[in-house]
Amino acid sequence: MRTALSIFVLACAAAPCGAASFSIGGASGYPGQRVSVPVRLNGGFSVTGYDFKVHYDRGIMSFSGANFVKVNGINRYSAKEASNGDIAVEARAETMPPSVGTINAKVVDLNFDIRSSAPPGSRGSVRFIGPAHVRISNTSTAIASTGGAGTVAVEVPPTPTPSGPPPEVDLTMASPYTLVPGERPILRYRITLRDRSWEDAPSDAYLGVVPPTGGLLYIGSRGRYYTARNPIVRNFIIDGTDGEIDFGPLPDTYPAGAYTFYGVLARPNMSPLKGSGRITNIAHTRFELVQPTPTPGP
Repeated sequence: MRTALSIFVLACAAAPCGAASFSIGGASGYPGQRVSVPVRLNGGFSVTGYDFKVHYDRGIMSFSGANFVKVNGINRYSAKEASNGDIAVEARAETMPPSVGTINAKVVDLNFDIRSSAPPGSRGSVRFIGPAHVRISNTSTAIASTGGAGTVAVEVPPTPTPSGPPPEVDLTMASPYTLVPGERPILRYRITLRDRSWEDAPSDAYLGVVPPTGGLLYIGSRGRYYTARNPIVRNFIIDGTDGEIDFGPLPDTYPAGAYTFYGVLARPNMSPLKGSGRITNIAHTRFELVQPTPTPGP
């Protein structure tokens, strides 16, 4: 009986014991985010430690430490990175005689920070290199198999969801409120952030004008006028900003009367005329075009 037991122990020390195997999982995240890649030890038998090495893609991510699952009897844990992207992971018992822990589950999470420069859609690998071992005692080890490679998938960051009061739009005339042909209407606009959660949120910026003859005309990005919905800036990134728009000299052919400007920020690809499509208030201002008083003759 004692001889048979000795042969079993020697066999375990030279080859995989109880079909011991390590497997590595995957993770996904956004540029700049920290993710955890799990490593399992499968087999369901008693050990006093283990060790393995992995190599990861340093162009996609950087190693930021490990979180070990504590095992009864094992009291030393380490995960050390070499300069070439290799990580040596080890767990072992240092008490004498060692306690024995049974493992058939995740043993460690390897943590990685996805680089901010990593392009969405790219993937970084985490793969085993070299032999892996389990410790049967403090003096005997067995080789464990390793299977597959883990993958860290880089995803497109989600659009932030604003939560506070929306920004406000204000329009005023930088030029006089009464103009004659040949003078230049200059519009001043201001966007005020009332809550930082809206900063960098996408929108469509609309600017329109109602002339004395009636009907809303949308002002496009090139200064053209459209009867159909057309933003002056598509995919406008919201921030606190202000500026002026110079519309140039008023032609003699323009009809006299009030010209009213309207400005609003809307959700991308949604109508600014519907409350569900608008982000901000509808701001407005106006000027009046008058014909010059004829100069009396001599």
